[in-house]
Order: sequence, then C-alpha cells, then structure tokens
Amino acid sequence: MGEAGDRFASAAVARLATAGPDSRPHIVPVTFAVDGDAIYSAVDAKPKTTADLRRLRNIAAEPRAAVLTDHYEVDWDRLWWARADGTGPSSQDTPAAHTPSGSRARASSGRS
Repeated sequence: MGEAGDRFASAAVARLATAGPDSRPHIVPVTFAVDGDAIYSAVDAKPKTTADLRRLRNIAAEPRAAVLTDHYEVDWDRLWWARADGTGPSSQDTPAAHTPSGSRARASSGRS
C-alpha cells in the first residue's frame, strides 16, 4: 500500500469531498474502512434531520469524490496528509453508502 496508503488507512476519521450538479463543493467528516483499493463509509442509523443526504445526492449526480485524512502536531516536521481521489456511485443496495474505489483511489500524500 505504501506510506501514503498506510497513513491513510490508519486514520480514525476522514473528510469526504463531493460536488453537486451545480459544481458546488461539499465536505463532511466520515468514518471509513479500507479494503484493498476500496474505501467504504456507511451511513449509519443515527438520527439525522433527513435520510436525503447531500453527499449521497452529490455522488449519485457526480461520482468523482476525494477522501482526505491528516495528522497535526505542534512539531510541523510530523504533519502529514493523505488523499484518495476516485469515483463512488452511491450504492444503497450494499452496506457501503459511498465508495470511492478502484485503481483511481490510490492515496497520495504530502507535508502540510
């Protein structure tokens, strides 16, 4: 998986970035699991104001998405981020609600 992928997979939380049909960006924190090149983030049963989530509508309309993890410390030599870009059709028939996956979901990283 490499250093970027290892760092990405070790993170407890990520930010999912999507864009709607109007190209307006939308970013939300998500928990996730990594399986090979696939990233899974479920929409759980916690109470929400609506089941019609913007992130799911965005992915249905524009499947390109990015998932970003990062680590911050006061010592800037220890800062890092890792991002996976991919496509993720909303899959309400499976446990994964959005799945940026496939060969295009390889993590890239950098120092902040």
